[in-house]
Amino acid sequence: MRLLLLVPALGLLAACDEMMMPPATPVVAACDEAVLSAQWLNQPGDVVRAASFAQPVRVFNRGDALTMDFNPSRINFELDPATGRVARVFCG
Repeated sequence: MRLLLLVPALGLLAACDEMMMPPATPVVAACDEAVLSAQWLNQPGDVVRAASFAQPVRVFNRGDALTMDFNPSRINFELDPATGRVARVFCG
């Protein structure tokens, strides 16, 4: 009988242990608009698309429809549709 009462108690203790664990914090790469702008403004869009970045990247033409989700580590490259060159760099 005691064993039957002990099993549910152990289950409750295990649940408490899981609740006390701190949540995992995602690693977020820094997005520095000033540095990125100095490096990428007026560069051709094809060069930006071919480059490798540690964080997520979104390349789009001015006036394109975009999702409204905010990602602080994402680099956004806004291209001038007339020239195909980077007109603006921002994070989010």
